[in-house]
Amino acid sequence: MANAFVLNALLSLVFIALVFLVGRRLGGIKAGVAAVLLVASIPLVHQNVASSGFELLNLVMILAVLWLGMRYAERPDTDRLGAFVLAGILLAQTRYESALFVVPVGCVILYMWWRQGTVDLSWPIMVAPLLLVIVPLHFNVFKLATTSWQLSDIPARNPVQPAFLL
Repeated sequence: MANAFVLNALLSLVFIALVFLVGRRLGGIKAGVAAVLLVASIPLVHQNVASSGFELLNLVMILAVLWLGMRYAERPDTDRLGAFVLAGILLAQTRYESALFVVPVGCVILYMWWRQGTVDLSWPIMVAPLLLVIVPLHFNVFKLATTSWQLSDIPARNPVQPAFLL
């Protein structure tokens, strides 16, 4: 269990670095510093850094996909496309709701192909659907064992008819 706390402590450094990189790319060095200071003032970030959950890893992967997507849009090439696609796949497998981020990654790739007028079918693009097969299989676990849901310890409320409808 202690390894998860160490992982989140290390991920917090990566998170702050990615916040700075994304902020700097969007608005210069001052914007990067301001973004780091703003994120550091959020108590929920500190709570996630000190916990052993996957929330911080999810935030790191979202920022990594955003940063790699901006780099790919800035200067499209095969290596940047591969990094962007593989980061999107890793993000989709971080948490079950992060599979939704596959859609914006795909839209950015399709837009860039449309803007360039060419389709770059490198090996990460070809392998990506196979690497995403595991995502729908995770939902089958939730169908079979309802105790796998994150908030399964909260008892379900019985629907009670209000007195004024009796």
